[in-house]
Amino acid sequence: MSNYVPIRLSTIRSEKALDFSVYIKLPSKYLLYLNSGDALDEERIESLKERKVKRLYIADIDEEAYLEFLDRALQEFKEDPGPAPDKKASLIAGYASNAIEEVRRDPSSEKAFERTKNAAEGILEVISRDPAVLLELFKHEDDDQEADVLLRSGVKVSTLAMKFAQSLELKKETIHEIGIAALLRDIGATKYPSVYATKTEEHSAEEEKIYRQHPNDTVKALSDREFISEKILKLIQTHEETLAGTGFPGKLTFLTQEEQILSLVSAYDRMVTIDRIHYFEALKTLKIEQVGHYNLELLEKLSKLLVVEGLI
Repeated sequence: MSNYVPIRLSTIRSEKALDFSVYIKLPSKYLLYLNSGDALDEERIESLKERKVKRLYIADIDEEAYLEFLDRALQEFKEDPGPAPDKKASLIAGYASNAIEEVRRDPSSEKAFERTKNAAEGILEVISRDPAVLLELFKHEDDDQEADVLLRSGVKVSTLAMKFAQSLELKKETIHEIGIAALLRDIGATKYPSVYATKTEEHSAEEEKIYRQHPNDTVKALSDREFISEKILKLIQTHEETLAGTGFPGKLTFLTQEEQILSLVSAYDRMVTIDRIHYFEALKTLKIEQVGHYNLELLEKLSKLLVVEGLI
C-alpha cells in the first residue's frame, strides 16, 4: 500500500509531461488524477485553483522523481524568457518553499541544502533578467503558503535581501550566501509555529523568550554540516541582531555589511508580514522609533529601492 506526500500545484508547469502520477485527496482515499507521462493543461490547472485545491499528491516512491522534475523546471525557467512574470514568480516561490521544507524535515540532507542554494541562485537570476518578477513575488500569495508564514517570509526576505545586496554591488557569491541564509534563517522556529506567527506585541514574556531562541535553534540544526559554510551560519545567527545591542541572541553592536542587510530586511519583513504593519509605517518605525538599530544610510538606500521597484 502506497503512502502519499503533498506537492504544490504552483510547481506544476502546464503542458509539461510529468514523470509521476498525481492524485487528489478525498475524505477517505486518494483518487488518481493524472497518469505518469501525461501533462496538466492550463485549463485544468485553473479549474483546480477555482476549486480551492491547494495541493496535489504523489506516491512517496515518486518523491525523488518530483524533486528532479522541480530542478529541471527551475533551470528551464531561468533560461526561458517566455513565461509571464506571475508564472515565474509562482514556480520560483513554490520551488523555494519546497526547498525550505526539505531542510526543515532533514537538516542533514546535502541534497536539500543544494536545492535551497539552487532556489536562491534561481531567484537572483530570474529577477535580474526580468525585474517584473520581483514585484510579482511580493504580490504573490501562494495558497500553499497561506498557513505557513515561515515559508512566505523566507521567500520574500531572500528575494528582497538579494536585490538589495545586488543594488549595493556586492559580489555574486556574497549575494547568494545572503539569499540562502534568508531562506533558512527561521527553520529553528518550526518547533513553535504559533509563537513565530504571533504578532510581536502580542507575545507573552514566555513566548518572547521562546521566540528569541530561534536563531540558536536554527544554527544548532544546521551546524557540523560540511556543505554549509560558516559564513551562512553566521548570517543566520545574527539576523535578529541590531547595531544598538538590542537584538538577540548575542546583543551584538557590530555587524558586517551583509549581516546588516539580512538583519534590516528581516526586521522590515516581520513588521509587514507578521505584525501586519503598513509598509510606510514599518519604515517609519525603523527610522524613528528604532533609530540607531540600523545604519541610517543603509536604511535610506533600502527605502529608495522599495520605491524604485514599486514595492511600496
